[in-house]
Amino acid sequence: MEIKLISLIQDIYNFKVENFPEKRRHAIRLANLLAALSIVITTAYSLFYLIVLQSVKAALVNECFALIYPLYFYFLSKHKLVPAMLSIAFPFLGNLFYIVVFYASSKSGFQFYYLLAGTTIYYLFRTEPAIYKVSLTIIAFFLFVLCSRSDQRPER
Repeated sequence: MEIKLISLIQDIYNFKVENFPEKRRHAIRLANLLAALSIVITTAYSLFYLIVLQSVKAALVNECFALIYPLYFYFLSKHKLVPAMLSIAFPFLGNLFYIVVFYASSKSGFQFYYLLAGTTIYYLFRTEPAIYKVSLTIIAFFLFVLCSRSDQRPER
């Protein structure tokens, strides 16, 4: 069991990296793990919303975001690096916004994950034109401000 899990992680880590130049491989390996981890964590949260909090709506919306992350692997297999990286960034930003504004409120503190987005975006897009890094970081900051000002707790 342990060897199979390690082998699976290694397969995910090295997925399609040989198809890209050496200078991009480290970022792709990180993105491979990030995409896989995002699928697992988002699905786990969906189960938490469904089973513990008994919110079918939150679970379904959250799982819709989880179903976007596999697009990363599709785009990567087609050698489309920018769409692949965007398929990690946009679901993360959107899902976080949904959870804070429409479900949990700013008192949950989830919006502070946006503060990590700038560093992650810079790393994922480090070999791409600056417009991607700057635009996504501005979007993350804008969403952070919106979420931080959202004090209402909507109905579940």
